[in-house]
Amino acid sequence: MIVAIHQPLYLPYYGFFQKAAQADTFVFLDNVQYSNNNWQDYNTIKTPQGTMRLRVPVEVRFGQKICEARPRDELRWAAKHKKVIEMNYRRAKHFEEVSSSIFGIIGSPHSSLAELNVALCREFIRRMGLKTNLVLASSLQVSGKKEGLVIDICKELKATEYLSGRGAAAYQQGDHFTENGIELTYLEPKEPSYKQLWGTPAAGLSFLDYFMNSGFRRPAEWE
Repeated sequence: MIVAIHQPLYLPYYGFFQKAAQADTFVFLDNVQYSNNNWQDYNTIKTPQGTMRLRVPVEVRFGQKICEARPRDELRWAAKHKKVIEMNYRRAKHFEEVSSSIFGIIGSPHSSLAELNVALCREFIRRMGLKTNLVLASSLQVSGKKEGLVIDICKELKATEYLSGRGAAAYQQGDHFTENGIELTYLEPKEPSYKQLWGTPAAGLSFLDYFMNSGFRRPAEWE
């Protein structure tokens, strides 16, 4: 069984969903430390003037986890995000379909940033038709940090293969996984090719841009 793990990000980029598409079980790592510079509370969309960052304001406490970080709904960030998305994507072919799926989630109260991000990602994964089993790390009886935490999660889920992003290669050793009966493999990113709004294609966008322009179909590059 292939297991993949990723922190829940706000409107993530394509690699997040490619990893989910290739795994049998995908774990939302919702119980690690919150960081304000790791895409947990922001992402990038495309506008006629270039790219623009959408950020969820969060009440910050030292050492808090993503599942403890509270979105500051009193700042009415959700209404602003919906307005910005509508202004820049209302001409997109699939705007109505996509906005109707996510605006209710964005506009609803959430007890934590993790809860918000997981709800959005679950909806995208569902609408793409992926059959991946989705699990919260906070629901598992695991502990540890970095590689040790990953191995413990894989063992808890009886994984035979762990699908990792390349960014984790600096602290992971293949033999540590092998000793636990787990094959360590790395995702080969395949960025979808599609027609974007507003002229020259931009890189590094939220996958929301793909959904708005191409719908919820699974990219052909992932087949």
